Amino acid sequence: MACDLPETFFIPSAAPQGKTSPDESTHVPFSLSLLGEDLTRQAPVRSPLTYPRPNAPRAFREGVPELRAFPFQQWSQIAAHCARSTLRSVADYQEVVGYYPLREAIASHVSITRGVHCLAEQVLLVPGAQSALDMAARLLLNPGELAWIEDPGYPGAQQALRNAGAQLAPIPVTSEGMNVEVGQKRYPQARLAYVTPSHQFPSSVTMHLSQRFALLQWANQTNAWILEDDYDSDYRFSGRPLDALQGLDTAQRVIYIGTFSKVLFPALRIGYLIVPLQLISPFANLCSCTHTHVPILEQLILEAFIAKRYFLHHIRHMREIYAARRAILIELLQRELGDLVEVQPPQAGLHLLCWLPPEMDEQRMSQRAGARGLEVVPLSKLALGLPQRGGLVLGYGAVNEQEIQAGVHQLAHVLHS
Repeated sequence: MACDLPETFFIPSAAPQGKTSPDESTHVPFSLSLLGEDLTRQAPVRSPLTYPRPNAPRAFREGVPELRAFPFQQWSQIAAHCARSTLRSVADYQEVVGYYPLREAIASHVSITRGVHCLAEQVLLVPGAQSALDMAARLLLNPGELAWIEDPGYPGAQQALRNAGAQLAPIPVTSEGMNVEVGQKRYPQARLAYVTPSHQFPSSVTMHLSQRFALLQWANQTNAWILEDDYDSDYRFSGRPLDALQGLDTAQRVIYIGTFSKVLFPALRIGYLIVPLQLISPFANLCSCTHTHVPILEQLILEAFIAKRYFLHHIRHMREIYAARRAILIELLQRELGDLVEVQPPQAGLHLLCWLPPEMDEQRMSQRAGARGLEVVPLSKLALGLPQRGGLVLGYGAVNEQEIQAGVHQLAHVLHS
């Protein structure tokens, strides 16, 4: 039976002998969707090739925890036990939304620590927070609809919304978080808002309670959705954190996103969505179309890790480590660069924003810092528009005190030059 091939596809003839270089090989034309063409043109949001190995961290890598302090021995022991005793009984396809005991453990944890109100049935396990963002954007938005997004903000969220065909509506971030009043005036017809209220990325501010209620009221009145990204709320260093936005929501408009990448290790690739009851079915159906389910062995290990209280112990231990690193980074910046930069101590998280003088070129400073072996992110790389003032994002989670000290010394050379 003959096969009709599309016009853009042809089978190349055999190449003549001696022609082996890529430039001389037969070119096969291809076509992509508009999204495919857009992704081809874009630089990756985060390339694993740019990250050194965990045993060689560089100051000031952002978004990565201290992997050298992770209890790999306990994790390995649990993994071996799960593989021997449980894996055989769950080796077939599993529930698409995740292992139920793990979903129960997550629901209990966020209820106690974050004030989230949910049943285990509302917890859906996915391959990381980025997958959660992608799914939520595709399910909740039609192409062309407006979505509020913090500016500056997380590039991964910007890309997930773009991939869903949304029009990004940049909302400025103040000392109280996303400016809801500006959003209502400029983009009243938006269908969704993406926020990081507990620890805004990258400014590190915590969204004020008045702004939280204003955002919830807007979503309720306009029938819009809110994506709450609670990416590193377990690490707070002063005072009791405000409850999650989801816990204040009485109209079922908030989709809560969490991840284990910051509190455990990024390669685990387990994140979760906590969705309103009416959204369980569509999200579950989308899971079945995308990834079927998260690998079951990792789910078994994580559930046991939480049940044996290793998880809480690890969080407490790492909170002490990160608090010490945060303190020494702030002290050294003020000592060596106090005449140039402005630092507002973050209340939570694994990074801070270092404001530069108005006349200083942050892109150039970032490049010079990179030449000296530092990893710093210029604020303009995270903004949809041009920031009113330049700044550098400095992470302190993956580097110890000695590495922070050496890094600040190198950064001082760069900025003073």
